[in-house]
Amino acid sequence: MSRSPCAELALAEAIDALIHSALTYANHRYWSRLDRSTRPGHKHELDMAGFHTQRRVTERHIGDFRMLEHAWRRVPDVAERYKLDTNALVKTLDDYTRALLTLGRAHSWRNAVVMARQVLRAAAGQTAASATTANSGRVRV
Repeated sequence: MSRSPCAELALAEAIDALIHSALTYANHRYWSRLDRSTRPGHKHELDMAGFHTQRRVTERHIGDFRMLEHAWRRVPDVAERYKLDTNALVKTLDDYTRALLTLGRAHSWRNAVVMARQVLRAAAGQTAASATTANSGRVRV
């Protein structure tokens, strides 16, 4: 199945928005669990999407604080729009977002574009490995 560059760009925009929203949600849940005396600033003064780059987050935090619970509610709508497998898209987004959180790295637009290409190629029957090779790019966390 061939997709237009416009579809690829639109999916990248959707992926970028989903990840930004998930990071904001996850970091807000994390921030709200911190002891008030150790919270840096007021939540409205902070960039919640990037808070994990300032404070260490572990897999245990993600699970204990349910940081990504309900973060992917919009994925079925996006998957349906692009005729993608919902579970595969959730896994891709969740794995990437968890890596960002635990490594303390910021999300980048470039990674959203690469993920969109990989997801579309995988949906067209190519493996993620061949999509990465054909794309000559990888999602870098």
